[in-house]
Amino acid sequence: MFAKLGVWVRNLFVLAWLLVVLTLGAWLAYANSDTMTLNLLGIQWPEGSVGFYFSITFIVGVLLGWFGTYLLAQAALFGKKRELSRMTKEVNKLRSNFVADSSESQVAVRSKS
Repeated sequence: MFAKLGVWVRNLFVLAWLLVVLTLGAWLAYANSDTMTLNLLGIQWPEGSVGFYFSITFIVGVLLGWFGTYLLAQAALFGKKRELSRMTKEVNKLRSNFVADSSESQVAVRSKS
């Protein structure tokens, strides 16, 4: 139940964050209506408002931040999965050694009888 609630809260937070970003972008575009041309890495961009370019820069920054965080989380998850796999193999090995040892001890007890 708490997992579903956590997912719901996270989705609500993401939606609220997107609304804040879009609202801020719209406000920037409205408040900075002067036009300009942008030359980015030798590519001439079409003439647009300063607020539009601010908004695009802000949105791209947010998306890059989320993408970077996603990559870091996936790397950490991959490491945890590898660690879990190693530990599972070790547990299975110890379990099989324990079963083999207990079988040998039962055979020794029977042969003594």
